[in-house]
Amino acid sequence: MINQKRHIGIVSRWNRDKQYGFVNSMNNGVSYFLHRSKLDQDVCNGTVVEFEIWNDKEDKDKVFAAKAIVVEMPERYENRKY
Repeated sequence: MINQKRHIGIVSRWNRDKQYGFVNSMNNGVSYFLHRSKLDQDVCNGTVVEFEIWNDKEDKDKVFAAKAIVVEMPERYENRKY
């Protein structure tokens, strides 16, 4: 595990069918892989999340977003039916 500092970021390139996408950190500008299993609720592109950065257990150079909490949903999400 690396930096456990909390980051704020915006979800991008979200694939609803595959349940993953990326979160662009507003702290350092880096984009991190994000899986639905690490989220507290469904998201879409533009969702603001608070998250931690962790190392992959098998590939120490690979980092990903973990323990992500939705901070704000885009307005357009409220009216969508999935």
